[in-house]
Amino acid sequence: MAKILISGATGFIAGHTIERLLSAGHDIVGTVREPGQTEKVRHLLEMDGAAEHLTLVAADLTDPNAFAAHTDVDVIFHMASPYIMNVKDPQRDLIEPALRGTLSMLEAAAKSNRVKRVILTSSMAAITDEPDGRVLTEDDWNTESSLTRNAYYFSKAEAERAAWKFMKRETPGFDLIVINPFLVIGPAHTQSINTSNQTFIDMIKGTYPAIMALDWGFVDVRDVADAHIAAMITPSASGRYICASGNLTMEEVVSLIREEGYGATKLPSMRLTGSVGTTLMKLASYAQPQGVGSYLRTHLGRHPRFDNSKIKLDLGIAFRTPEQSVRETLADLTKWGHIPAPETNQTSRKKGTIDMWIKRGLLALIAVVVIFFLGFKLMYGGGKPYPDVSTAPLIEAASIETPISLQYPPGMVAASPDGRIFYTYHMLHKPERFADATVFEWVDGKGVPFPSATMQTEFHGAMGVTADRQGRLWIIKPGALEGKPTRLIAVNMASGEMVVDHTFAKNEAGFAQDMRVSPDGRTVYLADTGLFRFSKAGLIVFDVETQSARTLLKGHPSVSPQNWVMRKTNGNPYRLAFGLLTFVVGVDGIALTEDGDWLYFAAMSHDTVYRVPSKTLLDQTLSDDDVAEQIVFVGNKPMSDGIELLPDNTLLMTDVENGGLATLSPDGTLTTLTKDPRVDWADSVTVAPDGSIWFTDSRLTDLIDQFAAPSDEATMRERGPYPIYRINPDALAQPLSE
Repeated sequence: MAKILISGATGFIAGHTIERLLSAGHDIVGTVREPGQTEKVRHLLEMDGAAEHLTLVAADLTDPNAFAAHTDVDVIFHMASPYIMNVKDPQRDLIEPALRGTLSMLEAAAKSNRVKRVILTSSMAAITDEPDGRVLTEDDWNTESSLTRNAYYFSKAEAERAAWKFMKRETPGFDLIVINPFLVIGPAHTQSINTSNQTFIDMIKGTYPAIMALDWGFVDVRDVADAHIAAMITPSASGRYICASGNLTMEEVVSLIREEGYGATKLPSMRLTGSVGTTLMKLASYAQPQGVGSYLRTHLGRHPRFDNSKIKLDLGIAFRTPEQSVRETLADLTKWGHIPAPETNQTSRKKGTIDMWIKRGLLALIAVVVIFFLGFKLMYGGGKPYPDVSTAPLIEAASIETPISLQYPPGMVAASPDGRIFYTYHMLHKPERFADATVFEWVDGKGVPFPSATMQTEFHGAMGVTADRQGRLWIIKPGALEGKPTRLIAVNMASGEMVVDHTFAKNEAGFAQDMRVSPDGRTVYLADTGLFRFSKAGLIVFDVETQSARTLLKGHPSVSPQNWVMRKTNGNPYRLAFGLLTFVVGVDGIALTEDGDWLYFAAMSHDTVYRVPSKTLLDQTLSDDDVAEQIVFVGNKPMSDGIELLPDNTLLMTDVENGGLATLSPDGTLTTLTKDPRVDWADSVTVAPDGSIWFTDSRLTDLIDQFAAPSDEATMRERGPYPIYRINPDALAQPLSE
């Protein structure tokens, strides 16, 4: 028989695992916070075989030496980790305990000469936090969660990722097996309620106002315990194991609960499972605590699909059906007094009265929600159509080349002074879900990860790229959408070495996208678009030598969106959340004159291009009001994204609404350079040393849904490929710039 260490012994899964191991005669050391609290450990001490084979010891996840004295064992089950949806401080309450607990256990095991296998209880949260229609396997990783987006999911992903990094770095004398269960339900050993079982209590007691478009993957706690033990005793077990039985929608769960006799309770009855209902619930989620709200926004309307064949084949697990587990969970919750007994023919209830009050409450809730949406629409969903300022194009679409063809939509393109071409996949499509690389150089007719494939994990979430005259490629990773700080990176284009890696302050540069570098390489200018009208746009000046930044003109009218409604290239207005939110963007495109004396800037949802002396931006003695006085009107423009300057200060601009490019001459003449019906969203533009013009189509209106969520991989591949366009100088009847 083996000697086994189990952390978090009072946990839901741990209790069932200990019960099975004791029945097999194994010796167990179980860690708990306070072994002396009899009521919390009584169920363990009263299990058959506990008196002879179970020892409980104290351990605290946050103590780096918590497990050091208890690793004279053959096998370790690390099950302890906090599971809390709503916390005040995610870093302190979730991330740190999960990481410290996992690493301290592995470090202690590595110092033991006896431990042969560690089995880590992870979660499907480490595989995905927003199901996208793909069949998930053990190769998938959650790369989306953060401290502000599904923080619990983030803690599970970070802890498991740290565990595998430890194994690769330290190569200890034991192997690591990871179990990744979905929602774990089933009978409990104590009156305590685990988070997943609480879902049924909440439904029965009326916490849920309606039946929503939620789809849950379930697994029975007893099957999870069996999976852990099978991972221990199966010599060939390896890697990760998705541990899930099947799916039930919320509507199916409610129906099942009603079939079991709980129909007289406050079960939700109003269906909000369609697209309109899902929209209402997603918007209402912003009134929920952060953890619940974030979960709803990433799971409503989504259907998790997974492949559990590995755990069945490798470990021989035969799962109970979700329906069976739900029924037995309900019976167990009734036994412990958490929910009322199911109805019988003799039960007398004033059901009609209860239903009446429930319906009245729901109607009142609907009224509140409708009023909220009307106010939201008035504040954020208005605007008038942007005037069409296009002219007859100078270049026909047939003359535009497509030298680069990609699997996923591009974001930015940049030409270096020596003619090298760099580009990114657009971050809003979340390409890291499918692609190993996101920043590329076009070399000999193909895209090559720049500077290397191994460095690409540093660039996930990259948006803007630009090359300076000092031989550096600059990359900006705006962090606000992921709840992370923004990073500014520079890579030496000759050596591939990262020479700048700056992390901005928490509330700084959250939506920084485009950037330009001064001719001497000492200053980086960045455009922070802000998020619609929820946060303010501004210009950022970054000092390369001191690694310091300051934001200027934050919220100033010249950098802020005006009240325009963008048109798609098909002429339809572009709004999100089914018309409730107008898509508006602040300052986005910026460009420097060749001598670096002037910075040109343009907010996308704005009718004007401005410029300001760079010396004004660099003068730290000037206030925002002082800087604003130096702003100069340049001319009118289309609804533009990226901009670039030619040597004579003719301004090139993308024209988002017309799928092409426009020029603004120094005398203020606005001319359409090209319109191309193939282009959905003309995004960025750059000019190579040979005079060729390169621009991208990020396909945002085509592939981003009503809640700014990206398409799944199958849809992206179906609608691809995605070109980067080029206009050669000889396509012009006359040069744009003299």
